[in-house]
Amino acid sequence: MVCATKQHTGKTSVALAMLHSLRKKSRGSVGYMKPVGQQWVEAIEGGVAHRMDKDAAVAKAFFRLTDSAASISPVVIGQGDTKAFLDDAAPALEDTALTTKLQAAFPTLCSTNDFVVVEGTGHCAVGSVLGWSNARVAAALGIEIVLVANGGIGSTFDELALNMMACRAENARVLGIVINKCAPHKVDEVTRYLQLASDRFGWNVPILGCVPYAADLDKPSVMDLEHLFEGGFSRPTRYDPSTSSSNVVGAKPLLAPPATMDKNGDNPDEGREPVLLAGADQRSVRFSHYELVTSSLERYMQKLVGTGKEGCTEFERFTGNKPESDSGLQVGFITHISRSDIIQGLLGHRALVAAQEAQPRPQAQPRPHAGGGLIIAGAIEHTPEPFLVEYIRASSIPVMRSYMDVTKTMTAVRNLTPKMQAEDAQRVQNVIGLYEPHLDRACDHILESG
Repeated sequence: MVCATKQHTGKTSVALAMLHSLRKKSRGSVGYMKPVGQQWVEAIEGGVAHRMDKDAAVAKAFFRLTDSAASISPVVIGQGDTKAFLDDAAPALEDTALTTKLQAAFPTLCSTNDFVVVEGTGHCAVGSVLGWSNARVAAALGIEIVLVANGGIGSTFDELALNMMACRAENARVLGIVINKCAPHKVDEVTRYLQLASDRFGWNVPILGCVPYAADLDKPSVMDLEHLFEGGFSRPTRYDPSTSSSNVVGAKPLLAPPATMDKNGDNPDEGREPVLLAGADQRSVRFSHYELVTSSLERYMQKLVGTGKEGCTEFERFTGNKPESDSGLQVGFITHISRSDIIQGLLGHRALVAAQEAQPRPQAQPRPHAGGGLIIAGAIEHTPEPFLVEYIRASSIPVMRSYMDVTKTMTAVRNLTPKMQAEDAQRVQNVIGLYEPHLDRACDHILESG
């Protein structure tokens, strides 16, 4: 069971990379399970809707797992469930009910797989308020824990110590430790000293691997931002115009996307304002950082097309996307929906650059780059000026709509920690490609221990 010492340590990345590696190393079938989840997506199996943990959905889709969603993700704790449990108003979360679910799901997976990678939720004490911490789940299922902690020595060991105590309290055995997001030049040092600390304090738990930090994987993509502006996982919390006091609720959106029908012929997004206005084919584009545009159009355009000290445009300097660069990272510009001059200026300039890119030129002559993206912020009451619609539809860069004000939008995107999504197979593949080589020893140790 892969558990973490705290949130955002890359636990899912480690779990999926281990799953991928074990499937190659093991002669038998390797499955996956997320016993208790918190953020969920809706899975339809046999015509029945099932709340499925978001990470479980990624694993099932990417690895094409044939086990049922109910077995892979048997328990999902939704918003308000904890209060209902403490008020004795959630019989499905009572100890006997959870025990029955978990003890039915895990043997089912074991009957169809020779090995199962189990992923916890957060640190080892998460779930304690329900009486089912990650440590207790591991002990109840009779499986060992691999702890994932972010790179470092002192603070990392402190976090590991807390989680070791949580595991010992439930008699859950820790098989090994994986260090993640470690400074590349400190991998050997961190591995050595954490192993010394583990041995000194009698843990006798091996450091099974140390994964170096890769900044690119932490940069949000258009898909991540689209998901953010829709309200994130657990669909009922997504933005819904029907809950707004706006007098335009129910009006046909100016840039409505094509309707997508489910198997019952219903459109689940009916009445929901669009978030991705342009660039559906560029959802994998990632952003290095964001620029809030509040200046005059003249000053903004000078900044956009002017030449910087490095001999490239300011736009290319901001993005790191000079002609000789292959980083693929872009800048996301944010402006208020009322700034039609800025919107028109950026999209017009991008269209011009895109046209120039399409022209043949000598091989030695660098091409301009029409990268980047635009986030238009503002309450639902505001709509784009009609003349901007065609600019947006013809945009050569992704254009997104945030229904928050500019300040909240800027805060939200800066605080966003991208998470893997089932639709983003390329990101999952990139993560596995980075992590798997550094977890080779860990997987060998797991197989030998089994």
